[in-house]
Amino acid sequence: QYQKDDILDSALGLKEEQEEEFQRLLECKNVPTRTQDGQAIELMINVRDLSTALVTSSGSDPDVRNHNKYEDGKNENGAGLITPETLLPTPTKRLPTFEQMYPYFKMVAYSFPKKAPKTFRTLDIDAEKLFGQVGINPEDFGLAFCLKNPVFFKDLLKALIKLTGDFEKINIMYPRVTSLQQLDEAKVIFKQALNELKPNEVDLQNLSFGAMIELKEVANASFIKGLKERGFRFISIGTNDLIASILEKDRLDGGSAKDYFQPEVLLKIREIVRAAKEAGL
Repeated sequence: QYQKDDILDSALGLKEEQEEEFQRLLECKNVPTRTQDGQAIELMINVRDLSTALVTSSGSDPDVRNHNKYEDGKNENGAGLITPETLLPTPTKRLPTFEQMYPYFKMVAYSFPKKAPKTFRTLDIDAEKLFGQVGINPEDFGLAFCLKNPVFFKDLLKALIKLTGDFEKINIMYPRVTSLQQLDEAKVIFKQALNELKPNEVDLQNLSFGAMIELKEVANASFIKGLKERGFRFISIGTNDLIASILEKDRLDGGSAKDYFQPEVLLKIREIVRAAKEAGL
C-alpha cells in the first residue's frame, strides 16, 4: 500500500514527464511539415478542448484576444478538426444552447490567426456519452443526430455562422453523412439559423461547408458531384470509419494497421480523391 510520500513522489514524477513532453512539443510546433524528399504537407491540429487550442496556436502568450498579433506566418495551417461537444463545460442531459456554445467557439477562433482556416465539425458519436443521450441508434450518429434535434442543430449552426462576422475561413463540416437528402434537410435548418442573426453579424464570404466521407455508401463520384452541386467546397476522408465500413468491421473494436493497406481500402480512397478533383473540391 502506498504511503502519502510515495503517492506524492509518483505524482511529481508524472508532472515532470508531462512538462518535458510539453516542451518537446512546443519545440516542434513551428517546424515545417515536409517529407524527406521535400514534399510539403499541410498539417492541421485536432482541437478537442480550449487548452489544446491555446497551447498549440498561441504559445505561452495568454492574450489570445488579440488574434491579429499571431499573423506572422506561424501556425497558419489552422485547425483541421474542432469538435464542439468536447469544448463545452461539464455536460448535462440537456443539449447546449446558442448562448452556451458561442462563447467557447469564439475563444477557440481567437486562438488562431484571423486568416487561418478553422474547421468545426458538427456533433458526432460523442453526443451519447457527453450529453446523456442514451440509447441512440447507431444510424442516428453524426448528421442524423443533429437532424433529429433541430432546435439544438439550429443553435449550433447559429453559433458557428456568427463567427464569420469576426473571423475568416470558418468551415462547417458534417460527419457521417449518409445521403444527399440529409444535406438538403440541413440546408433548411441553416437558413433558419441565418435568419435569426442580424446582417451585420454575418459575412458568408468567410463560411464554407464540407462533408466527411466515412461510409462506403457515399464514397463515390455521384455523391461527391452532388456535394459540389449543393455548394460544398471540401471533403474530409474519415479513414477509421471508412475502413470499418469497407471491411465490414466494428470501428470500436480497434482494427489492425494492416487494414489501411488492404487493396479495397486503397482503391476506394483513390476513387474518392479522383472524384473530388474532378468535381473541383
